[in-house]
Amino acid sequence: ICFQKKRVQYEYSIMTKFQPALNAIIAFACLSLSRAWSPSPTTNQQNSGLSRRSCIEGLATGLIGASLLPKPALADVTNKVASPTALRSVKRAQKQLKDLLPPAQANDYMEVKSFLRTPPFVDVRKNCFILVRGAEEGPKEDEIKSTYKAFISSIEKIDGTASLGMRGRKIPELQLLEEYALVESSMQEFLRVAEEANEIPVLGQF
Repeated sequence: ICFQKKRVQYEYSIMTKFQPALNAIIAFACLSLSRAWSPSPTTNQQNSGLSRRSCIEGLATGLIGASLLPKPALADVTNKVASPTALRSVKRAQKQLKDLLPPAQANDYMEVKSFLRTPPFVDVRKNCFILVRGAEEGPKEDEIKSTYKAFISSIEKIDGTASLGMRGRKIPELQLLEEYALVESSMQEFLRVAEEANEIPVLGQF
């Protein structure tokens, strides 16, 4: 109930901010239309052509003006509200990451795959995506998307290597360790950006 109330307040603030501009555009379009259909001393044929042209111009003016209204920076409100919780979950997963180092050093492929599917790390993709959605339309949108992609790619890479190793494929001795280091660094970079994005309020924040 509290969230619904906040969302209504948020949407009302957006409507209030841009209502004067919308009213002005509508008034101008209506004025153009009224002129288009007003009597004219010209012939009926000329008047008809002029009216149609003025009508189209009036409508076009209104549509173009509406399209030029500044668009508010709207993040997905649900995900923005959920971002602090998601951020804490990702940080817990980061603390857990050190437990992946021993199996990566030992080339224990089965243990590597098991770790990636153990809470809280198993939920890291979902929580990171919440943070990405919460940062949409904000100044960190592009940066958080690129760091998210790099982090998820690093997880998929080490998981894929472990799968190949379990199937008997010969894996270079240090490959898992190198891929672990990539997961660690890309996760750290994603969290840095996510923390910065999380501090940015949504437009019209209640």
